[in-house]
Amino acid sequence: MAAPASPSHYIRILTWSCYWGLIGVSTGVDLWRNPEQLAEPRYLIWLAGLIAFGVASTLVCRACMNHERIPWAVAVTGFQAACVLLMAGIWPSGYEVGLLSIVAAQIGFIVSLRAGFAWVVVQTAIYLAIRAAGTSLEGLLWTSLGLVAFQALALSTAHFWASESRAKRDLIRTNAELRLSQELLASTSRLAERQRISRELHDLLGHHLTAIGLNLEVASHLAEGEVAEHVRKARELNHQLLGDVREAVSTIRGDVTIDVRKILDGFAGNIQSPHIHIAFPQELDISDPIRAHTLLRCAQEIITNAIRHAAASNLWLDFARTEDGVVLKARDDGRGVRDVRPGTGLTGMRERLEQVGGRLDFWSAPHEGFRIEARMPLEGAVI
Repeated sequence: MAAPASPSHYIRILTWSCYWGLIGVSTGVDLWRNPEQLAEPRYLIWLAGLIAFGVASTLVCRACMNHERIPWAVAVTGFQAACVLLMAGIWPSGYEVGLLSIVAAQIGFIVSLRAGFAWVVVQTAIYLAIRAAGTSLEGLLWTSLGLVAFQALALSTAHFWASESRAKRDLIRTNAELRLSQELLASTSRLAERQRISRELHDLLGHHLTAIGLNLEVASHLAEGEVAEHVRKARELNHQLLGDVREAVSTIRGDVTIDVRKILDGFAGNIQSPHIHIAFPQELDISDPIRAHTLLRCAQEIITNAIRHAAASNLWLDFARTEDGVVLKARDDGRGVRDVRPGTGLTGMRERLEQVGGRLDFWSAPHEGFRIEARMPLEGAVI
């Protein structure tokens, strides 16, 4: 499944075509033709507002790249609207419609559709109040209709694009989680079948061969001559066959493992953002299916949390063998939080690990990402 287009793509297209392509070029041409405008303090303030608008728009684009509704993005977008209204009040240029449409598009990614329309109504009303002086009622009416129409179009397009992007991203994550569950189910089924076969071999053939050996032992004491020789050979064959059965049972049970690295690679390969880096040493072999299942579920929860909450570009999962078990160290480059309040995901990870004698630790700080350390014994010890 293809990666969903970033919501910032729409804003970038609108910004480049309207802000830089139309307004920027027009302003540059106007300055080249009328350089004396730079002597006007009002024009300098207007130009500063235009530049500030462009810087703020870039910041909002970066916020939208993370597919998240970030609170500070609302404040930055409000600052952009204030810049446009200030420009309209001190040096009306006619560019306000395009700039307010960019604001409407950006707010469509950050807040709900209802809140976005309320935002458009408020900023349009303020703009019309600023332009009311010296403008006829008919002129205000036509201006308001055009302004609301362009903003509504930008807002609606942005909102539905963002909704589709979030839905597609969630679908990709759900599909990856389903594939992980399928891999675990297939591995568990193979494990159960191997264990069933090994038990059948041990319980049926092993017990019958043991009984035959006991009868041959008795027969060896009663047989004489040529018959005794045949009984001796039968005992040797029975003993050899019993050893072969036990070796086969041991081999079948010993080969039963869950390939944790293969399953994780398949799961991470279906996630486009964040980019997942996995370090899994070749010598790390987890033969216990319960512990392998626990480790996989912990890794899955870490990846899911990074997608939903971290707004991270990268996630690192480092597995290592220790003297008493295995450790998983995870970290991301997301926004982090000041106070970590364990939710359902972290609580579930901790409970899973405690059931096999392990433990979970985590740390976070604003702008420093999130770190998790999961330790789990591979034997019966408690870490």
